[in-house]
Amino acid sequence: MTRLIPTLLFFLLPAAPVTGLQPLPPLRKNNVLRSSAVPTQPDIISRTALAVSGGAVTEIISTCVRAGPWGVPAMAGVAAVVLAPLTIYRQAYSFSVGYGLSVAAMGGVLLASFRGTSGAALWLGASLVFYGARLGIFLLLREMTVPSKAKSLKSMDKTPVLKRMPLVLGVSLFYALLSSPALYALRHPSSSPLAKVGAAIAWIGATAEAIADLHKFLVKRGKDGDESYAGPTGGLYAVSRHPNYLGEVVYWVGLFLGGAASFGWNPTAWICSSLGLYGIVSIMGNATKRLEKIQSEKYSGQKKYDDYTKQVPYALIPLIKG
Repeated sequence: MTRLIPTLLFFLLPAAPVTGLQPLPPLRKNNVLRSSAVPTQPDIISRTALAVSGGAVTEIISTCVRAGPWGVPAMAGVAAVVLAPLTIYRQAYSFSVGYGLSVAAMGGVLLASFRGTSGAALWLGASLVFYGARLGIFLLLREMTVPSKAKSLKSMDKTPVLKRMPLVLGVSLFYALLSSPALYALRHPSSSPLAKVGAAIAWIGATAEAIADLHKFLVKRGKDGDESYAGPTGGLYAVSRHPNYLGEVVYWVGLFLGGAASFGWNPTAWICSSLGLYGIVSIMGNATKRLEKIQSEKYSGQKKYDDYTKQVPYALIPLIKG
């Protein structure tokens, strides 16, 4: 961090004689040598900025992630870098493709910032990369191959581009809160049973969601716009009517439990992680209710659908009817 101070002062202080710099190559304009080969201050600033900006930003983020109170804001910044261009292109990406890819990006930054970590903390960080990358790629491929999904996402482009930026900031912060248990787990790795169980639950949830997503995609492939109920009804769908949503909830609960082993008496860790978990559980609960309503209105009265809802009365969580 201290190595950034001279660079910042260079940009902030007024022009002053510069010494100790190696001569730069002669600058030409329209193939004519300029009258002076000594670079001007704007030349120095632009070239210095290009040389240090990438490394400086990386160092700042890594320093914030490793220790101190700016870990979650730094992760939110990483998420915003991913979300901003995606949300500009397609507003709904902030909740779909951008959701997955920003989680993967935060996981990648965490793993890069805590090289050498092993055990449950490493598995929690790696789970973010797997979960986010898998989800983001799947949602993008589904949009490309299912016309109704592409049309639905495009119809949500109602907000002018610049007015989408507050959405990006808010969603980025939420995703950072959601992923923060992995941050605190990597800061203070724990070998306790809770950490190991939490990591195992997270991977089970991520894997279950991946299997359920693929199963539903394959069963409904080529039936876009079909008015009859196509399923699926077997496999994980024989346990819950929406096992992909269940897998997502299980994943984030596992991440929370795995991270909780490292929270200790840190109120920030407990507050940030709890807010994220509460948010995603609420979102998935409401999403389940909305989808249940849509399916009931569309398929109610069809024998296959009615039989399925009787055989599997659990909308989301097994043993809890909905």
